[in-house]
Amino acid sequence: MNKLIYIADSDADTRQVIRFYFEKEGFHVKCFESGNQLQNAFKHEVSDLVVLGAAATDTEGFITSMQLREISRCPIIMLSAGACDESYVFGISIGIDVYLTKPVNPSKLVAHARAFFRREQLPIPPSVATRV
Repeated sequence: MNKLIYIADSDADTRQVIRFYFEKEGFHVKCFESGNQLQNAFKHEVSDLVVLGAAATDTEGFITSMQLREISRCPIIMLSAGACDESYVFGISIGIDVYLTKPVNPSKLVAHARAFFRREQLPIPPSVATRV
């Protein structure tokens, strides 16, 4: 699969595990230690999906997500160490597509990515296309 996935997480072990699972499934992966690094790379090469690991407060992940949403519609998956309902609702409201709590099952993460890419391939039904 020729899809490029960006992963930003401050934890090197988390980045490597997620990278391993995506690469095993044939995805191209680039990893970053921070959302800022990811954003800089995104300006030069747009990815097909972004996975953001959030700090305890989720602040960096939220800021990165909002800034990405200003320039792209690519799917964003946030991984949070301890998401409360308010963080979850806020994250979804600013454009995060999937909000998962850590530790995340990497197979489920890959399944979410595949679902996004599968949906991309579906034709828009004529009845919906006329309303768009």
